[in-house]
Amino acid sequence: MGKLSTRAALLAGFGGLLILMAFAGFDAVSIVGQIQTRSERIRNDFVYRNSTLEQIRSEIGHSETMRRTLRALGLRHHQQVVHLKNTASARGMLYKVRHLVEVSPAEEK
Repeated sequence: MGKLSTRAALLAGFGGLLILMAFAGFDAVSIVGQIQTRSERIRNDFVYRNSTLEQIRSEIGHSETMRRTLRALGLRHHQQVVHLKNTASARGMLYKVRHLVEVSPAEEK
């Protein structure tokens, strides 16, 4: 019962905020839309940021899973350079072979 009254108070507070914004001359729907657009843009900038990846150590003497991870990242040879998008799967693979590669931000075109 305590949660219900807390939720009701939050909804009433948000409704009151919208009414106050309407009286003040703000278009609440457009402001909420701008906030969502801005957060999506920030998220997309982070997710789609590119990185340059260079293999600095050989895969010789390392486990087969590390070799496969290097292949999955597109690295076939020592000192090879590839460009990657910043995704969760790429970050996970980079964490696994972090001692074999060097990561730097890609240059903007």
